[in-house]
Amino acid sequence: MASEESLPAPGTPGPSEPGAVEPGEVEPGEVQPPGSRKRPAASKTAVTPKKAVTPKRQPKPKAVTPMKSMKKAKSAASPKGSPKAKAKSKAMAKSKGDKTKKHTLKRPAAVVPLKRPAAAPAAQAGKSAKGSSMEWAVKLQVEEQKAEKDFEEHGEEEEDPGADDMEVDPAEANFRVESEHKDRSKNAKFKKMLKDGQLPKWAVDAWNASCQLSTGRPAAQRKLVNAIISREDATGKLALNLTNPVLDKLKSTYQRHESKDSHKALPKTLFCGKFNLSEDAFQVGLAAGEFQEVIGKDGKVRYSWQVQEHTVSKGSDSRVTLKSESYLTKKDAAFEKARLDGPFIGLFEKNKGQLAIAGPTGQLALCDKETELTAELWTQAQSQLSAAMKFWDNHIKEAKRLLQQVGGDNREDELYNEKDITQSLQKEKGILDHIWQWKEIPDKIGTPLTVKNYDDTMCASGIAGEALELRLAGTEHLASGIAGEVQKDYLRKRGLLQRQEAARSSVQEKSALHELLMSLLAQGILSGTLCHSIAVAAKKDIEKIKEDKELPDLDKLAGLKQGKNLIRSVYGNLEKSSNLPAPFPVEIPYKDGAHAGNILLPHEYFAAMYENDKHWKSSILGDCRTLEKFWTTFDTHPLMKDNPLKRIPEYTKTLIPLSLHGDEVPVFGVGKIWARSVLSFSWTSILANALGASAEECTIYIWGVFEKFVVQDEGDVLGTMSTFFSVLRWSFQALLDGVWPARDWRGIKFPKSSKDGRKAGQPLAGGYRACLLQLCGDLDYFQKWFGIPQSTNHLSPCCQCKATFRGNTSWLDNRN
Repeated sequence: MASEESLPAPGTPGPSEPGAVEPGEVEPGEVQPPGSRKRPAASKTAVTPKKAVTPKRQPKPKAVTPMKSMKKAKSAASPKGSPKAKAKSKAMAKSKGDKTKKHTLKRPAAVVPLKRPAAAPAAQAGKSAKGSSMEWAVKLQVEEQKAEKDFEEHGEEEEDPGADDMEVDPAEANFRVESEHKDRSKNAKFKKMLKDGQLPKWAVDAWNASCQLSTGRPAAQRKLVNAIISREDATGKLALNLTNPVLDKLKSTYQRHESKDSHKALPKTLFCGKFNLSEDAFQVGLAAGEFQEVIGKDGKVRYSWQVQEHTVSKGSDSRVTLKSESYLTKKDAAFEKARLDGPFIGLFEKNKGQLAIAGPTGQLALCDKETELTAELWTQAQSQLSAAMKFWDNHIKEAKRLLQQVGGDNREDELYNEKDITQSLQKEKGILDHIWQWKEIPDKIGTPLTVKNYDDTMCASGIAGEALELRLAGTEHLASGIAGEVQKDYLRKRGLLQRQEAARSSVQEKSALHELLMSLLAQGILSGTLCHSIAVAAKKDIEKIKEDKELPDLDKLAGLKQGKNLIRSVYGNLEKSSNLPAPFPVEIPYKDGAHAGNILLPHEYFAAMYENDKHWKSSILGDCRTLEKFWTTFDTHPLMKDNPLKRIPEYTKTLIPLSLHGDEVPVFGVGKIWARSVLSFSWTSILANALGASAEECTIYIWGVFEKFVVQDEGDVLGTMSTFFSVLRWSFQALLDGVWPARDWRGIKFPKSSKDGRKAGQPLAGGYRACLLQLCGDLDYFQKWFGIPQSTNHLSPCCQCKATFRGNTSWLDNRN
């Protein structure tokens, strides 16, 4: 550093010309902003300053000169061979021989404090005369002292070869500093924020981790600083920027210590089973206090034990974030601002943004004491109340104007039903009038007005206002005859459709059930009708859940674990959830051998239907009075002449007529030439069908078989159909008897200890019987399976009647 004797005092004319100011110098007392510094002109000839005799230096506090003046003074007054001048920062280092080289201003490092040498006595007088213009220097001195303190704490940072001093113009719009270059101003800003605790924890951790690096420390720190601190394009100011995408790629190391302390409880049986305790061990543990006896909310006794867990997890977590931003148009932004500035937001709730329109909240179990309205808050409340009452007044006037078009007796007018809208508007305005006059809520008379109940009332009034505004809009367009898109545009301008659409879209999610149904439909596994039925059932369950109902059966089915026994578990769940009898297993012969077949026996289903009143009425006998009427009418049929059914006591009141239907039903390739059909058998109650029951309700399946697998009888060995008809005849005979059979379909008596043996001889359905009165099917069915002679000749088409092609019995003549 140059000696103090060689520095001229500020305000003293230079040696070249008395009173002249060198190019680039700063006039004494004039403050030049840093952004407007000019590059000093190169000297054409070397100027040797005169050596002035300076009085003895006085012990006065040192002052800090402006950066520009300091550099000018040093360049002008430092001798060539001064070792201190060469040892200054790199920005001040000059070549001895090159005095005509153009000088380039460089930004001083923030960590190197610059001090002004003591001024001469003559200069002190000039300084005191213009002290007011140097007030900024005092603030700069304070900042430099803080930088000195920071330098003493952290030490000098290692100089990086990539660091360079650049001439900065903050007014430049496209100014950027790349991550591989060191920016001293950014580094100083970062350390200042680090010292003041203004950085987030992850940034502090990243900086501390970089300080521990033995190699690559400057590069890591420079990358972190340049990523966090950015310079604004317009003003050139340094600011904290946490949205830089580079920061999303940084790894964060973590070490978590988690402790849990919980209590679990089980009934005694489950508790002993879980811990494999005997009765003695259970009593010893209970007496020792290892677990406690508690009573739950349902009043049942349980045994509770304490569970303590402590876990330590270490590792690294690499995060990649995806940001989604939406920008409002000027129109939408104006709408949001008007909504938040509206009168129905309240005082305390106004700062909650979108939460402010969610409506009043319920009372919490634990909450702070409600804040009463102060005089200042009441003034704000009065301003809101005034705007809200004006809102209601305007709508009341509009409603009265519209409803004046309807006469008092004109009940046929559609607007007549909207006459109560005026009363609703006046009611809401009356609530606000009460608050204005009495400073209390109408529903809480005598209770002081607090911020909480005031905000709740205003929010509720705003919600009611939206609903009534919708009604009023519909009434207005109903009166003017405008509808459709014009009405939607009217509501859209008021912002009501925006709020409704935002509320709907915020709670909409994709349905997992819908995706599954559409996938099964596309694969051809489910039909469209079945998909719709499942969706309807799911919607009904959702409505029940909304009513706080539980669905334990569905939870149990969905809770079954995937595995090789899943199908067995599902069918087991079906068996437990249904009171219908299980299929009856029978060894039935087929072309490839005998296999177990399952037949739904009619007499077992008949008895099961009787146990369920709903199913009995929908599938068997809807009205018992029609039974006697049926037999009285059917008694004139030739079939009933000398019929053994008449020998059954009170058969007209207890005997239910049944019908057996058989037909081939296509199940594969439906509608194709290669379709495959199953011979299906079912039975139906004739009375249920006659009384209007649907086929789904009254048709009960029995059994089915593919025709190509059917084997014929061989001597005394029964074939496929003979075995089935033998079982079916046995079941229908039990229906006719009205009691549970004592023997099986082969005539073998049931053991008394068996389930069937214990029920033998007991009534099937409380005294009701059933008889097979009708066989239904087409001619092909009867010819194949009942042995009726085949007749395909048009001259004699039916073997059961005398129909002919010509003559009095021609099947072409349909007259009576």
